[in-house]
Amino acid sequence: MKRNYKILIAVVCLSATLFAFNINSKKSVDPERDKLLLELLTFVIEKGHYNPAVIDDNFSKGVYKDYIAFFHTKHQTIIRKIKKG
Repeated sequence: MKRNYKILIAVVCLSATLFAFNINSKKSVDPERDKLLLELLTFVIEKGHYNPAVIDDNFSKGVYKDYIAFFHTKHQTIIRKIKKG
């Protein structure tokens, strides 16, 4: 008898979930709103999404400095592990 309640509860939860998605899918379509949203997304992508960096000597020096600092830190960690082991 208890098993029947578990199945009933599962079916009711599944039905409620599917019914909730059905209610949300019947919203009215507003073409003006969609057009405005598309224009806003296009503006954001064109103006603020991608800002290329100027690749020159200063940029290269910074990348090289970060690269060396990263590997120096990893090297120190490896050296400490070797000395402990």
